[in-house]
Amino acid sequence: MSQAPVDPLPATTCASCSGVLQGEWCSACGEKRLGPRDLGLFAIAGDVLGGLFSLDGRIPRTVRTLMFQPGALTRAWAEGRRVGYTRPFSLFLVLSLVFFLVQPHTGMIGYGYQQLAAGSVGSAELRAELALKQTRSGLGEPAFAERFDGILQGQKQSLFVALIPFFACLSALTHFRSRSPFVVHVVFAIHHCVVLLLLLVLVFLAGLILPNGVLDRVVFRPLPILGPEGGFVVFLLLTTGTYLVFASRRAFPGTALRGWAQALAAGLSLFAGQIMGFVLYQRLILTVAVWLV
Repeated sequence: MSQAPVDPLPATTCASCSGVLQGEWCSACGEKRLGPRDLGLFAIAGDVLGGLFSLDGRIPRTVRTLMFQPGALTRAWAEGRRVGYTRPFSLFLVLSLVFFLVQPHTGMIGYGYQQLAAGSVGSAELRAELALKQTRSGLGEPAFAERFDGILQGQKQSLFVALIPFFACLSALTHFRSRSPFVVHVVFAIHHCVVLLLLLVLVFLAGLILPNGVLDRVVFRPLPILGPEGGFVVFLLLTTGTYLVFASRRAFPGTALRGWAQALAAGLSLFAGQIMGFVLYQRLILTVAVWLV
């Protein structure tokens, strides 16, 4: 007796090309059917392992969407439209590597031993611990400063990734009405950190193009309370704060006016949390560097 044929999976519409989707993959564009596991935390780990080194021509499209359509990329990822874009964490790792390779030559996030010893950054307790470490090391100040700055530079890069879970938790709290899976907030945080890195790279490129001293007068101006990079901090906060309002509106949409009100409230909350994140990031890398030196 012949066996009854197995019924195929029910046809649905592909999220990327709107074609008929039968089975796990779209035969037209290659998009994968979005299942419950694709909205879990393990989905990000699979993305990293499966596509870390498969960056291709999708990067320009991904960067363009991130910069000019805030939140659209997070929405596309959550809805399963992922084929045409670079995987979130892969793009973050590449941009992080590029930025921190050139960062020591830019003056951005340039605080180190001299600024900590002079009291421009860090706490009095941290400076006292640093002085104690120098005494115990038996090194002169120039050699100890070079050693400390080398360790600090490594922490600036490795601990930048700690901003992702911090921003993800903030996003989950401020967008709790959206009832989105936590992994969507993780992707939203990754995209935000990528935009932050893109802004830093753009500032660096502007410094190469503009005449000498222009950025120092306009962006890298010391300000009271905010320290020697006060103007730069204000620039980042204003640009990313505005970006977060529009990103919240697109990534976690509501209805008309209510959606914009929620996006504004969420953007302002994330803006305040971003300030806290930058402060905690600076304190964290300085503390770890003092502990390791």
